[in-house]
Amino acid sequence: MSIQSIIEFLGNHQIAVLIYFISVTLISFVAVKMVNKENFGILKYLFCALVYAVTIPGVLAIFLTLYALLFLRANFLNLDLLVFILPIVVMGISLFFLNKKIHMKQVPGFDKLSSLIIIIAITFGLIFLIQKMFIGIIFFSGFMPIVVLFVIIFVVLKMAWNKLSS
Repeated sequence: MSIQSIIEFLGNHQIAVLIYFISVTLISFVAVKMVNKENFGILKYLFCALVYAVTIPGVLAIFLTLYALLFLRANFLNLDLLVFILPIVVMGISLFFLNKKIHMKQVPGFDKLSSLIIIIAITFGLIFLIQKMFIGIIFFSGFMPIVVLFVIIFVVLKMAWNKLSS
């Protein structure tokens, strides 16, 4: 199974994708209306699940969209809205709702998630710079060398981040 087949699967099951993102957005909205200082301890794990439920698909959609536009030179108008754009919009709306009532520092694991997103963004930017500068001939052979280079840069950045933060 390839990433393209996953994108096609999601594109073929648009109702399920739409139901998932609408339900996560509605649950975020209701959870924000329900939370107060007395019951935050009970609801913080719900907030954690909601943050992960919108952030992981949203960040994946951001990088897949950037990859399609920058590397593959795909037309933005031809991208599937429910696969590429909806997760980004829902992530923004849900995090906006959640951030109104609670600070993201209070959500368990959000600091690790945000540092992972930063490392992935730096790695993606470095790969894009390397690809634009035509360093090495490995980029003419397909997607796999880019993935290998991404993993190598990601591991190096992760080790550097761990040394900086400890």
